[in-house]
Amino acid sequence: MKCLAPALLLAVVAPCLAQEAPTASSAADAWLGLETRYPTDAEAKARGWTKGVRWQGQVVVKTAEGSPARNSGLVAGDVVLALDQHELYSLDDLRDFVAASRPGQTVRVSVQRAGAKEAAQLEVVLQMRATPLARPPLGWQLAGPAQLAEALKRAKQQRTRVLVGLSGADT
Repeated sequence: MKCLAPALLLAVVAPCLAQEAPTASSAADAWLGLETRYPTDAEAKARGWTKGVRWQGQVVVKTAEGSPARNSGLVAGDVVLALDQHELYSLDDLRDFVAASRPGQTVRVSVQRAGAKEAAQLEVVLQMRATPLARPPLGWQLAGPAQLAEALKRAKQQRTRVLVGLSGADT
């Protein structure tokens, strides 16, 4: 399969018994607990970045009290560059990664702090957040283009259906 765009691929596998709802009316979602935005041209240039199609990263605007993001040391002004080696180019990239993750999962965060030239590495343990259940829960698996063949092979072995979509554009 040819990759038409340098974007993450999101494989949705349904149903997945490992992510059953904790109650009849809610589902357990992973939670990072931060608000981010796309970096401005001036911010990116001040950090010495080279622009491809888009600037890489999401600028942390704020972290929620008691959140995994705050507990790991992320602060406003930090730029999250990648989560577990999945580079971020949009808010959708960040949301898709968290949606495909599980509570209790340890995530490696690549972050550039204000004034730093090199990225720092942090570990964040995602927490559980119950959200209203609108439909039966789906299992998510995030795969980059290099992992797609393995994700499809695993789905075939488990006899599950797979929906593959592109992510990476703010919509």
